[in-house]
Parts: sequence; C-alpha cells; structure tokens
Amino acid sequence: MPLRQKKRMSALQALAMYSGGSMSVPVTKFSLRMYGSKKAVEQEQKRQQSEGSYVIHPYSNFRFYWDFFTLILLLISMLIIPVAITFFNDEMRTDRGWIAFNLALDFWFLTDIIMNFHTGIIVEYGDGDVILDLPTIRSHYLRSWFAVDLISTLPVDYLLQLTSGSSASASAASRAMKLVRFAKIISLLRLLRISRLIRYVHQWEQIVGMQYDLAVAAVRIFNQDSKSDEMAKEI
Repeated sequence: MPLRQKKRMSALQALAMYSGGSMSVPVTKFSLRMYGSKKAVEQEQKRQQSEGSYVIHPYSNFRFYWDFFTLILLLISMLIIPVAITFFNDEMRTDRGWIAFNLALDFWFLTDIIMNFHTGIIVEYGDGDVILDLPTIRSHYLRSWFAVDLISTLPVDYLLQLTSGSSASASAASRAMKLVRFAKIISLLRLLRISRLIRYVHQWEQIVGMQYDLAVAAVRIFNQDSKSDEMAKEI
C-alpha cells in the first residue's frame, strides 16, 4: 500500500512539474530579449511560483498554444455562425451534429473564461511587465471582459429550444415555434466572441511590437559600440 501511494505521489509530482514548466515563461530567444538574461528569466519564473501554482504566465508555451487554438476556433465561429443564422432551416439547426459542434465550442470558450481568471495581465506600455497577483487578475477580468465573454458563451438558444420541446399541446406548439425563432435571434449573441478575437490579436501585436522594439534597441546598442570602437582606433 505505501508503495502504491509513493507511485501515485511521484506521478502527481511529475505532472505538477510538467504543468508548472509549461505554464511559466520559458527560456527562449524572446524571453532572453525581454528580460535581458537567463538569470532574469529564472527570477521571473520564481516570482510566478511565489504567486501560487494556479497562475499561468501570459508568455508561457501553454498559453501561447491555447491562444493559438482558440484563435482558430474564433475564426471558424465567426465564419460559420452568420451562415447558419442566414441559411439554415429549423431542421438543420436542430440537427444533433450541429448542436454537438456548437456545444463543443461553447465548452471550449467556457474553459477559456476559467483560464482568463488564472492568466497574468500584460501591462500595456509597461515594457513587458506582467501582473501575476491572482486577486488582481480576477478583479481586472471581472471588471472588464467577463460579462461579454459569458454572454457570448452560454448556450441560451439551446436552453430555450429544450424548454420549448417539453409540452405537446397546440398552443404549446405555436409557443414553441416562437421560442425557436427567438432562439435564432439569441444565437447572434455568439457573435460577441469577436471581442475575444480583437483582444487576442491586440495581445499578439503587443508581443510582436515588444520584440521589434527590443531588436531595434539591440541594433542601436551594437551600432553605438561599433562607432565607439572605430573612434577608439582613430585615436
């Protein structure tokens, strides 16, 4: 029994180590440019660890791949939803495959909301500074985009359709038809996901912009060093 517990503990520790590593800022060319040295990157990793194991660094590999996949799903969602609202009839909208696809998207974006409550905030015009304090992260998200993200994620249209299909009288059938039409309008709320798309693109622009600024600064320093060497040689 103790041996089994040891094996379980070692497996859990390995999983925690893997998660922690992928959710913290990695030592890459970008992070070395951002923080200046490997030691500074390691200090940032320690700062994240001190804030707790549930904080995700916005420059981490995990968040990069999560955002990338979310961006693809957002683009698919923005393309398909207007087509479905315009051209799909009631039979196509109530197809199990279509409902499963929409609910899968809703589940992913609901998980993204949870991730946003745990992801550090990049300070705008802060030279790459990141807020990692969990209460501050949650408070900021609640006061900013939480309501929009939640409204665009909840499957209100399917809940209405589920309610409309619960009774079988003639008056209930006409009421059900009205609810189905109303659900079609409610599904437009999913288009509010465009706000996420804009935010992700803006965040990536920030990161690319910081990379560009750092590259320009490095070139300027290199040019100044080469000029000072030339002047020293002339002297």
